[in-house]
Formats: sequence, structure tokens, C-alpha cells
Amino acid sequence: MRKSILLIFIITIIVSIYVFIKYEGYKGMFDFLKKEQTEQTEQIEQDTTQTIIEQSPIIEEYKIDTVYIYRVIIGSFKTLENAQILSDSIPFSDILKTDDGWYRVSKSYYFDKEDAQTERDSLGEDTWVLKDYYSLLN
Repeated sequence: MRKSILLIFIITIIVSIYVFIKYEGYKGMFDFLKKEQTEQTEQIEQDTTQTIIEQSPIIEEYKIDTVYIYRVIIGSFKTLENAQILSDSIPFSDILKTDDGWYRVSKSYYFDKEDAQTERDSLGEDTWVLKDYYSLLN
């Protein structure tokens, strides 16, 4: 239950950042409505004058935006059971599976590397900061 709430929270933050970046803050958020109204007006003018203009196809280019997060890793285990034991003792922690079969327990995450490093320093030498990312396709 708490992991799904955390996942929803992370997705909400990422979507909010994506919307803020895409629309340059909130000032340009509703500009797409103006564009649609202009396109409809142009179409009506074209229909009334019986002018036929060949339009080139619209090609959409996709750009991948990447949001980096910094996770504070407090343990790495070969078995999921051991990782689960540690994760259960830490509120809002995550278990990340690596490509080589290890399970890392992430205590918290930050969008700023310095904040993550400060948290890591307060926890001790057996912890480290892992740079992770989410890619958004727009």
C-alpha cells in the first residue's frame, strides 16, 4: 500500500516537472487552445474561398526529457528476502533489482545531488548515492 502511494507521488512529481518544463511555467499552458482556434478559422476561410492549397504532412519530432534523481542506497543483498527485511524496517524505502541479480535498498531519493550526499553522510560509510533517471517522451 505505501509503495503504491510512493509510486503515485513520484509519478505526480515527474508529471508536474514535465508540464512545467514543456509549457515554460504556467504562462504558456493554454496556448494550444489559441492555436486550435486559429487553425479552425483558417480552415473556414479556405473553405469559403474555394482555394485548394496542398499542405505538406506534419512531421512530429519526439524529444526525450530526462529527469535525474539521486537515491541513497543503504544496503545491497543477493537475496530478495534479506532486502525485504531491511526495506520493511525503513518507511518509504524501495527495492531496486540490478542487472546482475543484486537487490539494493533505497532509503530515500532527491532531485539534488548535494541533498542526497548530505543524507548519505549522515547515515555512515556503508551507504552510497546512486544516480537514477526517468525518461519522458513528449
